[in-house]
Formats: sequence, structure tokens, C-alpha cells
Amino acid sequence: MKDNYENQWTNPGLRDLLVQEGQWMGIDLTSGQIGQLLSFGRELARNNRRFNLSAIVEPTEVIRKHIIDSLAAIPLLPRKDGKLVDIGSGAGFPGLALKIACPKLPVTLVESIKKKAAFLIQTAALLAIAGVTVSDCRAEELGQDAGFRGQYQLATARAVAPLAVLLELALPLLEVGGFFIAYK
Repeated sequence: MKDNYENQWTNPGLRDLLVQEGQWMGIDLTSGQIGQLLSFGRELARNNRRFNLSAIVEPTEVIRKHIIDSLAAIPLLPRKDGKLVDIGSGAGFPGLALKIACPKLPVTLVESIKKKAAFLIQTAALLAIAGVTVSDCRAEELGQDAGFRGQYQLATARAVAPLAVLLELALPLLEVGGFFIAYK
């Protein structure tokens, strides 16, 4: 039996809400991107109990408080083709949402909680989102790994830690001149 929250994702008004909220922020999404973002929200609702992903599961709230909030960085991105690392990805916000909206952007999602990392891997595969890597280690460990250190042009973090801590986590991963967007 499907969870009530999952069934709510079939409401056609959600597509309109996503389009309107995106346009209000200056973000034009294709029909395919809208479909993927709604499928992402549905997967969040479907898997929330199993993976403990978010207290926010009502579809309009997920769209406004998770998806649109994540996409708010798009107008600020200096480029949409550099490599992005998302620190503390959790349920995939903002990293996976940004990847859907900017498909040419290679994204590494860093999530140290194994079950949340498993959700990210499963969801990216289910939605056939290419160019996503999931790292299930801590960001401070990744920053010490030569394969990741200084390799990203963009870094994001949302609801992870105080700004000073976020800077310590992000800076080792960014190349010189890279950009960090802290959702605060």
C-alpha cells in the first residue's frame, strides 16, 4: 500500500507550483527537469521512513522548502559546467536538485550517514541522473584525499554546520578561485 504522502505527488497542481516558483526566481525548467524533480520528491516521500531523510514531506512544502530553496543558487552560479561538491547532502538538497536543473554540472554528493548515501545512490540511479558521484565519508576526510582536494570549482552546503565550520570543510575541496555557496 502506498503512503498517503507518495500518492499526493500525483497532484497536477504540483507541476504548476514548481514552474511558477521557479519562474519567480528566474529559473526556467524543462518539462523533463520538472518531471525529474517531482519524481525526486516522490522518492523522498516513499523512502522517508526507511532512511529518516526529512521532517518535511508534504509535497508543496517539499517543493518550496527543499527543491526551490536548493535551486535558488542557480542565478548565483558563476558557471554551470564546473564540478560541484555538495557537503552534507542528506536527502540530496541542494546537490541532487541542482544536478537535475543543471545536467552538465558534474556533482559529488558527500554524505557520511550510510543509509542517506544509499538513498542518494538509489535515487540517482532510479531517475537515470548521470554525472553524480556519492561519497559516504566525512567532508574533512575527503578534503585530505589527493583525488578530491582542490578539485572543485563549486561547493555547496545546506543545514550542515555553522559558517566557520562549513568554510573549513569546503575550502580544501575547492580549487583556487572556486566558489562556495552556503545556504544560510
